[in-house]
Amino acid sequence: QKANLENAFKLNIEQDIFGNLTGEIVYALHLPDMEEQLLKTAELTKPREWDQFLALSINNMNVARGVTKSFFDSEFAVQQGFIYEIEQAAGYDVFSVRQKKNRFAIGLTEGFAVLAKKVDIVNDVLLSYKEGATMDGIPELKNQLKQAPGGHNLISRVGIDWLTRTGVSVLEKFAQPPVAMAM
Repeated sequence: QKANLENAFKLNIEQDIFGNLTGEIVYALHLPDMEEQLLKTAELTKPREWDQFLALSINNMNVARGVTKSFFDSEFAVQQGFIYEIEQAAGYDVFSVRQKKNRFAIGLTEGFAVLAKKVDIVNDVLLSYKEGATMDGIPELKNQLKQAPGGHNLISRVGIDWLTRTGVSVLEKFAQPPVAMAM
């Protein structure tokens, strides 16, 4: 139930999470040596070798920080083995998180929450954002996420309304804590 999740994490899912999302989702993906790999083996490199990030546009960085901290400080997260540190990159907070062998990072700017498996990808995004780059034209990332001639590597953007509507309705109708956490 949604109420169980809200109690466990000491937050209001609709207001604190979905209410703080705005505008768009940006997803960027780079498959290293994609063309060469396909020609050689007819298979893609494994997903763990991909550089990728997801950025969600947000209204309020402090709310996003509070929600993130509240989740990782919750009893549920501790029981699941999540350990985090808050680092700084380009003057912004970066939650460096690990759980057993899994690692990921969440960076927060005034306008975006950035999620990636690699901390250095998040750091590059935050640095570029600080330097005034839009998510479209991130200079640091342009080198890593080169648009290959055939357009293999991509940056895509979509409106956030669909995610908000779907997320809230899933949580209201079906959320048992394990299901919601698996999502």
